Amino acid sequence: MKKLLLTLLLSNFVCLPALAKTVRCLDKEPGTWFSHTDGEQYYVLAEGELDRDEDIKEKVRSMEILVCTSYVTNLDYLFRGANNRDLELFKTSFWDTSNVTSMVMTFDSVHSEYGLHLNLSGWDTSKVTDMSKMFSGNSRLVLRGFDHWDVSKVVSMYGMFEDSRLYSTSSFRHWDTSSVRNMSRMFSGLRGSLSGLKNFDTANVTDMSYMFFGAYYIDINISGWDTSNVKDMSYMFALTEKFNSDISSWNTSKVTNMRSTFMSTKAFNADISQWDTSKVTTMRAMFHNAKKFNTDLTGWDVSKVTDHDSFAGYNNTFDPNNWPIFSN
Repeated sequence: MKKLLLTLLLSNFVCLPALAKTVRCLDKEPGTWFSHTDGEQYYVLAEGELDRDEDIKEKVRSMEILVCTSYVTNLDYLFRGANNRDLELFKTSFWDTSNVTSMVMTFDSVHSEYGLHLNLSGWDTSKVTDMSKMFSGNSRLVLRGFDHWDVSKVVSMYGMFEDSRLYSTSSFRHWDTSSVRNMSRMFSGLRGSLSGLKNFDTANVTDMSYMFFGAYYIDINISGWDTSNVKDMSYMFALTEKFNSDISSWNTSKVTNMRSTFMSTKAFNADISQWDTSKVTTMRAMFHNAKKFNTDLTGWDVSKVTDHDSFAGYNNTFDPNNWPIFSN
């Protein structure tokens, strides 16, 4: 019965009509109420009020009142762990987020029997710099409307979709990620499909550790990513079942940490023999229990590697004659 109800909700979600336009109130006094043209009464939130006034915050979290958010700059933790049923959070679709700079854990681990349903197509994210764990920890995240978000100022997407099950027809194809430095854990533990990642601008990213860790079913093309500034790739693809993208041309000249990068992968066997590993200091368990990998890596520069314990432990396919020649 629950599965049937969820199916019906998802079906209704796709067919919903256009949502209300963004409600703006910079011409109103913070802390006051006003009547909108849609016939509803809105409370004008003051900057910082969500942090100062627990009563107001709880009313916003429970959707007891409708609010105008034009003055708000911080939405950190707002709905974290909140109890919201069905489509209630659609009421956030008209929020004016044009002045918001931080959305850390905004919708983290929301409790909802039939999933967290969001249409955020009207959200203005042009000033946001931090989206860390914004949607993490949601077992049924039904999300649409983020296709054309302006994320050009976002520096951190750490854990943004970590441990979530994503149902979405939206794509990341148009995201400008040129300012992002941290993509660690961004899709770690994710269930669901990912579209448009090949267009990510990763030229300034320094941390990709755990980025796809445990995202079992992802099958993505990220061969063209610019990884020239990445320093940490530890656990990046560990515990993935389908990943086997051609990443042979990646620039790894600044990477120092490759610990468990491909640990327990089931499909990966791309030719990465030309990777520059001259600055890597740890390759511990890099191919531990990797089921198919057997590329010749004897040409790798591992002169700075001081830790390569269990480099390919429990890997029966990786011929030791193809291992790098460790001197330490």
